[in-house]
Amino acid sequence: MYYALASFPKADTVSIDRIRRKYDQTVDLIEAHLTIVFPLPESLGKRELIRHFSTVLQGWRPFTVTTGQLAKSPDHWLLLTLRQGASAVTELYGGLYSGFLGDFARRQGHAH
Repeated sequence: MYYALASFPKADTVSIDRIRRKYDQTVDLIEAHLTIVFPLPESLGKRELIRHFSTVLQGWRPFTVTTGQLAKSPDHWLLLTLRQGASAVTELYGGLYSGFLGDFARRQGHAH
């Protein structure tokens, strides 16, 4: 089993879902989302992950993201770039991939 952290923004996803239906094999498994922490092995420990995420997220408040253009990730996923909120997502990503998760950060990619 793996654990991940995703945000499910309140948005009109009709266009996104239409594109996902054509290109994304996970469209029926998970709704449109913003992946904040990519899948991590359960061997890291559910409690430890929850504790770490809770500590990092404690000072965060909701923020706005606005999508931009489509891009292909280095590992061949089709994703939407962010026009607004990208710096906040990058900062959040950095905080979540600190401490014992530091070795799991994707060096070339950003959260998507």
